[in-house]
Amino acid sequence: MKYDDEKCLVILDKYQEAIEDAVSYAVITSSEDLYHEDEDEIIRAIFISRGENTYHMTFGVDGWIYSSDRNIPRQLLIDVHNVIADTLYGALADYESEPE
Repeated sequence: MKYDDEKCLVILDKYQEAIEDAVSYAVITSSEDLYHEDEDEIIRAIFISRGENTYHMTFGVDGWIYSSDRNIPRQLLIDVHNVIADTLYGALADYESEPE
């Protein structure tokens, strides 16, 4: 396991909050934490509603998007990816700038 369960949940919550704030044209209607056996970590499944359609997506602590609906709008997938990447790299930059 890369991180302990508590740290995984904190990171996944940060990603979800960032997605909710940045992707204003869609709404996360629900989410669920899952255990990814191959990666030995907790991942997050979110269900995103846009108009009358709902799509699902799963992502991990490292920012990897494990799955999404085949018919998810490309722009929605790109926007979620960019939010996750921006949040991850922002956190890494903060971590590297901390004094030792």
